[in-house]
Amino acid sequence: MAYLDRVRFESVYPILVQDMLEHAKGYNTPNEGIEWLRKNLEYNVLGGKCLRGMAVINTYAHVLGRELTKDEYEQAAKLGWLIELLQASLLVADDIEDGDEYRRDRPSWHMVPDVGMIAINDACLLKCTLYVLLRQYFGHLPYYANLVELFHETTVQTELGQMLDLISARRDKVDLSKFTVAKCERIAESKTAFYTVYAPILLGLYLGGAATPETIEQTRKIAIPLGRDYQYHDDYLDCFGTLHSFGKEIGRDIKDGKCTWPITQALVRASPAQWAILQDNYGRDNPIKVKKVLNVLSDLQIPQIYQEYAKTAHATVQEEIMQIGSMGLNRGIFDDLVAVMYERQR
Repeated sequence: MAYLDRVRFESVYPILVQDMLEHAKGYNTPNEGIEWLRKNLEYNVLGGKCLRGMAVINTYAHVLGRELTKDEYEQAAKLGWLIELLQASLLVADDIEDGDEYRRDRPSWHMVPDVGMIAINDACLLKCTLYVLLRQYFGHLPYYANLVELFHETTVQTELGQMLDLISARRDKVDLSKFTVAKCERIAESKTAFYTVYAPILLGLYLGGAATPETIEQTRKIAIPLGRDYQYHDDYLDCFGTLHSFGKEIGRDIKDGKCTWPITQALVRASPAQWAILQDNYGRDNPIKVKKVLNVLSDLQIPQIYQEYAKTAHATVQEEIMQIGSMGLNRGIFDDLVAVMYERQR
């Protein structure tokens, strides 16, 4: 990716932190609250891959067809950090909902000493920060309303996906007959694809003045499958990755009874005996039961099946990208993302 320089991207973030702290001071927030907010903004937003934020910058550069000036880069980076703030708010809440104790190789925010369930309010504050700074940085621009609408649409889509994910996962009450490939696809598209690929590209298009009904539709056609496959890769890593490569506990989706790519693929291939093992052990917080599930997945060659699926999905996306015409979209926008997303390790 032309602008996949995380160090440069992160160099802009202190500006956002300081601007939000100054905004909070305007409400007579005491120093204790300001320092807590600072810790929230730094602990939960920094430390990720920043793929979403940098995709905004990269899209903007492709739209302009040249290197960005210092001011253009900073403006695009600020917009990129707003999608990272949305990501952070979602992850803080997600870790509480799923009971995840680790995120990015360190304790999840609610597991940090003295934080606990204050993290619920902190997740809300991260999302509030997004809209405060969106107005501050882009409120004077003619497409400001489009940006607000896009963030709202993306949030609703993602939260609906999260809802489906949570109500499908019933630890100790799993009914695998309700786990279908179609349900898994819907969850992945809603909770991941919109805010991971679709929204960052559209933000870059708006910034570059290239967001038209045609380019938006073309973006959706490519971005949603790409983001869906990104989530499927996470599902795969949850079963067959490592703590180092995945950044959080392996087998968590199995313990939580999540409707994910590996289990739905296993169910359409399982014998009656294998199905019974999965039904008896899936969604149980017991390492022995998790191991039994993983053994069935391995017996069904789910890792090999995933590798073949990923290869085919990659080829399909590449074909879609090749069909992009002269409608204001630059193929490089998607080529750069594909290169990163299909080769990522975590």
